[in-house]
Amino acid sequence: MIESMRLVYFSSHQTGSHCTSVTHHEDNILLGCRKGLKKYDRNTEEMRLLKSGIVKVAQYNGDIFISHRKSGFVSVMKYSETATDHLFSFTTHSMLPYFLSISDPYVAIIDHDNEQIKLYNRHTRHVTDITLPNTSHIWNLCFTSDGSLLVTSRGKEHNSDSDNGSEDDSDDDSEDDFDDDSDSDDSHFLLRKYRVEPESASGGAALTQLWSVKEDRLVCGVAESENGLIFLCGIENKTVYIYSGEGAYI
Repeated sequence: MIESMRLVYFSSHQTGSHCTSVTHHEDNILLGCRKGLKKYDRNTEEMRLLKSGIVKVAQYNGDIFISHRKSGFVSVMKYSETATDHLFSFTTHSMLPYFLSISDPYVAIIDHDNEQIKLYNRHTRHVTDITLPNTSHIWNLCFTSDGSLLVTSRGKEHNSDSDNGSEDDSDDDSEDDFDDDSDSDDSHFLLRKYRVEPESASGGAALTQLWSVKEDRLVCGVAESENGLIFLCGIENKTVYIYSGEGAYI
């Protein structure tokens, strides 16, 4: 049975630049923006730049994980100042950002070329490729405290010769933004939550949808705090939205 979720508006805050990733740490919101990593202090309402030119990064239990695109490859690594543990790599032609999220035992990352989510099991070192139905663009994802996976995406089939961008090694650190993906008046955007089904003897991991919310505005970054608040980055108006969720089974 799929749960119907209603998001209740909580507050919004100007970020000053286009943001495509968001996470929650203590009482702060960390934002991955075009101009670097920003921190919004919910107590002082101060937005400040922490670091410019960062790679896509995620944390889990104090461990740091990064995704790094270079020369047609995306590499996912567990990173520290003294050692780097390479987990897995895959080829790409897309210039879209490669967001990742971590749980126990999975690393989830978007494969833009194939419109899939890759789930890497850190215990078995097995990678499962998962295609989401009725989805043409996956923009971001985030594991929640209960091990579920939040995913933001476009909710209609959309074919375009420029969807994935093209690889250009002379400017390998650049990224396409998501603004042009909102060019259709009848398109909509989805926030969905999935339960991760563990690997079995007959196959890899799988995702079971728990609920889905339709958004009329273009949202990308997503995160959930320990007390159930949901954070969404609105790209076009440079705003971060905060919601609380109310759900009922249908």
